[in-house]
Amino acid sequence: MREPSLLSSSASKDAVLTATLSKRLARLAKTGTLDERGARAADLGADLLNRMLSGSALVEERQLSVDRLTRVKRERPTSLPEGIREYALALHAIKRSRTAAGDPMELLLNYRDQLVALSKRQRVAKPGVARLCIFFRQLHALFFAELHRPRTSVHRDVFGRTD
Repeated sequence: MREPSLLSSSASKDAVLTATLSKRLARLAKTGTLDERGARAADLGADLLNRMLSGSALVEERQLSVDRLTRVKRERPTSLPEGIREYALALHAIKRSRTAAGDPMELLLNYRDQLVALSKRQRVAKPGVARLCIFFRQLHALFFAELHRPRTSVHRDVFGRTD
């Protein structure tokens, strides 16, 4: 039996969040309405994207201006390994969703801004909601797979290297 770890705890919270958010976004795309739970999920999703953006700033050695990265409230502080891990998963989700090309950091900033708007009950264009939904479905699949990967498994990257 596997012992619970901080990674699996964080990954399980993120898996639940991304599943909830993708369902609420799909409902928004279908009906055009977002309930209170959907607005709360959008707010938490924006916090998740903030953590990913913190990791991207570290990995890509780029500075984001304070007003573009920070928000009024934070759910939990970003740890260095967690932000980098989440950014890596975001890059995979962007690649798997095939909805946009360009700078991943700008795309994540755009997604974060859309989620902030949704959490404040502002309208977001239907194509934007559809792209958000696809991205968070892919992200959920990655967090879910991370939960089910045995801790003793050997991870191989795209170049065949092991951890």
